[in-house]
Amino acid sequence: MIESLKFFKDREALAGPDGYQINRARAKDRTVSVVRKAISLSKSLKDARQATLGHCEAIEGKNGIVSLKVADRPAFEALQSHIKAQSEELAAIEAVSQKLDEMAASGELWYEDIESMAGGYGRTEFSENQRLSSLASAVLSRRMNTGKTTEQILAEDEDYKKFSKITSEQISNANKQLAVLRPKLAEMKQLLDSVGC
Repeated sequence: MIESLKFFKDREALAGPDGYQINRARAKDRTVSVVRKAISLSKSLKDARQATLGHCEAIEGKNGIVSLKVADRPAFEALQSHIKAQSEELAAIEAVSQKLDEMAASGELWYEDIESMAGGYGRTEFSENQRLSSLASAVLSRRMNTGKTTEQILAEDEDYKKFSKITSEQISNANKQLAVLRPKLAEMKQLLDSVGC
């Protein structure tokens, strides 16, 4: 059952009416909307099933056994159609919740966090190259009149070489992180989109 999943338990309070008071950022996360939708659908299904009895009448049979007979067929069938559609929607949400729970087994799984980390790592190459370019400009402006080429000046500058190595390592690390985060983010987005969350 969906309520037993760690994924669900971690978000249940945030999905409730006090969620924004508990943690505004977490309550806005797309994964919480899955739990919020599951809770809403469960309540709506319970109410619809109870309303079904309002379209039936009790008929007493032998030995005091009571059976129900549909009294308002069109309303009863409309309600059954509504129940079926919501049951299918809830089943889809439960399947997505199960998959998200499995994905979260390796650690916390908040869509906004992963999206933010992927965005940060995605900007690393641009920002690091800009910093390296600024340093190169400073080095070149200081040693412009040495008669050496740009490449020679930069190859001889120890600060530039050291910073260039650090930049290369940071970009490489960011790309490794992106290789892990982007597929995870894409899978989460596809799952969340599939249930309208």
